[in-house]
Amino acid sequence: MNKFIILILFLISSCSLHAKQTKSLEFSKVLDKEIPLILEKSKARGIAISIVQGNEVLGSYSYGHADAENRTPITHKTLFNVGSISKVITAWGAMILVEQGKVELDKPINDYLKSWKIPNSQFDANKVTLRNILSHTAGLSLSGYNGWNAEDPLPTLVESLEGNNTGDGAVKIIHEPDTKWSYSGGGYTIVQLLIEDLTNQSFSNYMTENVLLPLGMTNSSFDINRISPA
Repeated sequence: MNKFIILILFLISSCSLHAKQTKSLEFSKVLDKEIPLILEKSKARGIAISIVQGNEVLGSYSYGHADAENRTPITHKTLFNVGSISKVITAWGAMILVEQGKVELDKPINDYLKSWKIPNSQFDANKVTLRNILSHTAGLSLSGYNGWNAEDPLPTLVESLEGNNTGDGAVKIIHEPDTKWSYSGGGYTIVQLLIEDLTNQSFSNYMTENVLLPLGMTNSSFDINRISPA
């Protein structure tokens, strides 16, 4: 799959400079020729590609099926799970609250959490701040999650933070904050809880209203039950 991604990026980078309107047909022909071969070789179900320059979408291309059994084609509106790319958008949502004065970057995040607190260990929880969580320097555990299927019952955020998840473990401080970079998906679950505690909204609703819709991302959502539009 890594080779698949690298090759896609190579195709995009090598062709994007020529993806102006006058070259769109040539670019489309390259994708139409190469992408099906890559999908077949990698056994991937499909892919959607958009080429963006500045504020302009130069082109959108889709290949394969969103539902292989029913032969439903992937379109530019098909929803994909983008995984940890969503952390960038989550950080944007958190920084809106910083801008509004509802949370400070360098104060203990436990001062703002209501539903759950980061437990003390051999390390001081007061050293964990929104700034070092967002930058993966807070010393927190749980680098990533195994994830859930759409039909699986989800634990609450508090239950997940306490270790009731898909075997990934509880979120806790495992090394001294601000001493080294250590990727923590668990830290961003704390950010999710922070947003809910501060706004009294669900995380998905807050992000839709304050980040996605203002950006014009009408086909994006943090709701796992969201169904792709036709």
